[in-house]
Parts: sequence; C-alpha cells; structure tokens
Amino acid sequence: MVNKSELLIIGVNGQQGIFLDSDRFKSSEEFYLLKSELKKIIDKNISDKSVDLNVYKNSRVWLEQKSNSFLTWMFVLVCILFFGIGYVSDIYRLSHDEFLYLGIGKKTDLDFGDWYRIFSSSFIHANIFHLLINLFLLGMLGELLEHVICRVRFLIVILLSSVVGYFFFLIFSMHEFGAGISGGVFGLFGAFVAMRIRYEERLPGSLRMVPLPRILLLFVLEFLLEFFVLENVDYSVHLGGFLAGFLYLFLSTKDKKLDDIGKTGLIEKYLAGVLGFAYLAGLAFFMFLVFKGEVANMPDFS
Repeated sequence: MVNKSELLIIGVNGQQGIFLDSDRFKSSEEFYLLKSELKKIIDKNISDKSVDLNVYKNSRVWLEQKSNSFLTWMFVLVCILFFGIGYVSDIYRLSHDEFLYLGIGKKTDLDFGDWYRIFSSSFIHANIFHLLINLFLLGMLGELLEHVICRVRFLIVILLSSVVGYFFFLIFSMHEFGAGISGGVFGLFGAFVAMRIRYEERLPGSLRMVPLPRILLLFVLEFLLEFFVLENVDYSVHLGGFLAGFLYLFLSTKDKKLDDIGKTGLIEKYLAGVLGFAYLAGLAFFMFLVFKGEVANMPDFS
C-alpha cells in the first residue's frame, strides 16, 4: 500500500474534477504509472490547457474534512438562536425592539459601556429576510472554505472580519445603527478571492469547481436584494469585512504551499483564542443585560 495518501485531480476547463485516491491502488508504482501515462496523453492531445493534472500530498486531510464544516454550522445555529431569542424576549420583560436595541451596533454616543456591541451586533438580525440572506452566503462559503483553510484560519476570518467591519461602520457609515454577520460573510468572500488568486492553478476540486464569476454573481444579487428589499443597508461593513478577510488570508499564506495551508503559527492560534474569548464575553454580557430587562434611552424605531 502507499504510505502517504495522495490525490490525483484531473480538472477540465477549471470547473470539473476527477479524483483518484492513491489508497485505491495496490502500490505506489501503479499510481505513479497511471499519473505518467495520463500526463503523456494530456500533453500529446490537449494543447489549449483546458485539462490540468495535479497531485496533492496528504490528501486524506482533504477527503476527511470535505464534509466536516463544524464551525460553519455553529455560526449558523448561533445566529438562528439569537434571532429566536429576540422573539421570546418578552419573557425577560423586553419587547423585540428593546432586545434589538440592546444588541445592535450603535454609532452615536458610543462609550465604554457599549463595548459588547462590537461582538453582539454580529449575531443580531433585523428581520427574517436579513437573516436568511446572510445564512445562505455563510453556509455556501463556509462549506467551500472551512476544510481548505483549516478551522483556526476560518475562525479568524469570520471574527476578525466582523470586528473590522464594525469599526468601518463606526468610521464610515451614514447610519446610526448596524447589525448582522455580513462583515464575517464578506470576510469569507475576501478569503475565497485570496485563495483563488494565490492558488488558482492548484486548488482542490471543491474550490476549482466553483467559478469565481458565479460567486460574484451571487453577491451582486445579494446587493440588489438588499437595496430593493431591505432598508438602511450599510455597505461600509461589507467593505471592511471583505478587506479584512482578503488581506489576512493573502498575507498569512505567503510562501506557503497549498498542502501546508492547514499549519498555523502560534500567533494565529493566540489571535483565534483572543477573538473567540472576546466574542464569548461580549455575548455573555449582552445576555446578562437581556435577563436584567432594563433598557435606557431607547430611541423610537417606528
């Protein structure tokens, strides 16, 4: 048997993939013989480079993690949970609007007492349509990226992009309030673009089979839906999240081979831990205020 699992990927027009796992062969000689013969056929008969042939080492990691998107669905469930809590908040002597006001981002009169809003606002959504748009894109991009860039980087992309998006909201937004996980979603989009730019010719099938124009079309449709259906959409959060996700992944993978992208340094692990702790603390403090059931100086949203 082959000691180290390797994966042979044959791509067609950059969109299709044929996967041959070395573990399916009796010996490494058979695997590399097939690879050699396929390369000869491709080189001889294909001149327009519409077919590409790549071998990925340690492919067992790709195969085992392909269907494992734990963090993606954890974020989806947390968003749904807080959306649901908002509609039963009368149990804690709060109306739905009071619950939203306690958790959303607040630009005016920001003081230290509002620190938790940096984190709670990511998981608060104004209505069901707002929630569904964000969760659809989160699920789609999360399924593509989580198993490729590893969980530590995936966590950093979403949380860091959400924080940067919040500060873009504070600095550039024309609106007084903001909410939603769109900063993190656009951070994933930025990370997706960074992956396509840095590893375009060597990506595993899950990313190669999703053309970049198709992803761009989905985000254009989201912009149109938000513009015509939702009110007061804050695009500064989108921009901040996108830039954070793109720059972080593009710079953190500098000089890294695709096979090593799952290896993170100590600094990145600390960053993921600090961001995770900050979000847990912010959400816990927000829920403390919800259970306390007191809202001061609430504006009229009607």
